[in-house]
Amino acid sequence: MPRFLPSSEQCIALSSFDDRPDAALFNAAFGLLYGTGMYLNEMLGLRRIDIAIAERMRLDISGFRARTLPVPKGAADRLMQLLGDGGAGPKDASIFQRNGKTIVDMIVVYELKRRSRLLGFPTELGTTGLRAAFARDMANRQTPIEIIAHMMGYLSVNQLQAFLTRAAS
Repeated sequence: MPRFLPSSEQCIALSSFDDRPDAALFNAAFGLLYGTGMYLNEMLGLRRIDIAIAERMRLDISGFRARTLPVPKGAADRLMQLLGDGGAGPKDASIFQRNGKTIVDMIVVYELKRRSRLLGFPTELGTTGLRAAFARDMANRQTPIEIIAHMMGYLSVNQLQAFLTRAAS
């Protein structure tokens, strides 16, 4: 049986919760994961200095898979709300830091699963599901597969296709 992949509307709903005091933190995290296709560890490592705000927001991802990612409006709005709520201190600190501690991947995954249950998804969703939904939605918008692979940090189309095969099974 194929793995459940949420629709674009369901992915947006995941990042539209206000039931927690730190909702802006998770809304921005899930908006970025779905809206850009980045890896969880890349998202958690984002710093204020990595964010370019101009006519259209973009992120500069450094490291092994260095690239620049456009940020769709909904995800950019959620990120701006987080930054406006004091979500970042110094330019070189993670924007996903609270009280001197960066939220860890386990907390992000826990909250994602909690929200997917609350939304009535047939199975709990993980960050891989958001990345796969991003790839599917980009392909549905006629984005060339080479561009999707690059945006997601893959070195080749074959790596992206292998990821999508694993994500669907």
